[in-house]
Amino acid sequence: PSFNNPNTVNSDPTKQAAYRDADDWFFRMGLSDLSEGNATTSFILASAGAGDVNHDGKLKVNLYASNEPYGLGTSSYLKTHILSQRPDAFVGIVTGPGTNFTSYSGYPGDIQNLTQGTNDGSNAPQVPPDFIIDPFLDPSTFTKLYIQGSNTVRLLNAHGFLSVNELQQLGDGANGQEGFGQSTVFGLSGPQFSSLLLTATSLPPAFRDAIHFDAAMVAGLSAIYAVQNNNLVDPTQVTGTQVRDAFRKINDKTAGAAGTIRVTADDVSRAVQMISTGQPIDYDGASGPMDFDAVGDVQGYISHYKVVQNHFTEDQTYDCVVSSLCPLKQQ
Repeated sequence: PSFNNPNTVNSDPTKQAAYRDADDWFFRMGLSDLSEGNATTSFILASAGAGDVNHDGKLKVNLYASNEPYGLGTSSYLKTHILSQRPDAFVGIVTGPGTNFTSYSGYPGDIQNLTQGTNDGSNAPQVPPDFIIDPFLDPSTFTKLYIQGSNTVRLLNAHGFLSVNELQQLGDGANGQEGFGQSTVFGLSGPQFSSLLLTATSLPPAFRDAIHFDAAMVAGLSAIYAVQNNNLVDPTQVTGTQVRDAFRKINDKTAGAAGTIRVTADDVSRAVQMISTGQPIDYDGASGPMDFDAVGDVQGYISHYKVVQNHFTEDQTYDCVVSSLCPLKQQ
């Protein structure tokens, strides 16, 4: 089921109400897996031979899905989206475990099916794929075995691979691995956040650090706005409804350059002052603009990443703000 869908049906009425979100309580600052899938598709179709990198005259992509909602839902969407862009492509899905990822004994057989041309149940030919994508909840064991097997089909990891744990488990074997995930930082606020985090922790930002920071900033600034807008003498009396209603007030484009708020302590101080005097502000987040759409989602940027010298590096950015298809961002 999808959020913000008034037709979503669930046997649990509480879950159904949450999915439908009729009262506008659900806000999402991290990009959905659909955006990641769209960027991955854009990357494949822009590759040599319009994705036919093995030059056999066919574009074929095999998906390795963990057997749980994330893996099954994302792989289903990826297949549908790739075929919507290239109806002549062949997309197969191999389903792995849904739990007990480290002890699962079926990886060797699954890897053989993925690399040797598994039929997807329709008319897909028994030929090796051009790409393998792994929307997998915990890909560490699979990726390790895939690398150790010296497989040559290009593997595009999903965001599940973006963790220090993966690098530690794979060691030097991680070098050269690639995939897609939401950009670690973005825009003018991104470098500021990177510098501040490095100073505070001696570590650069990792996947979702900036998103979590932005979530806290949005909640904090919205609470301040709600207190001021509702003329509350005691800020502890602010309600959830008042804060919710303020979420879309802190990204006011009429604020212009003078009212743009970034991520430094000086920016936060300036935001408080501007809110207290009734001036509009526009919070520009460390992960990208915090501009909520009609259903409470933020659109942002997906990066193609590679592991170089056991560190994640981002070498291409896909723009999900300019288009939901997430094309390669023009520099």
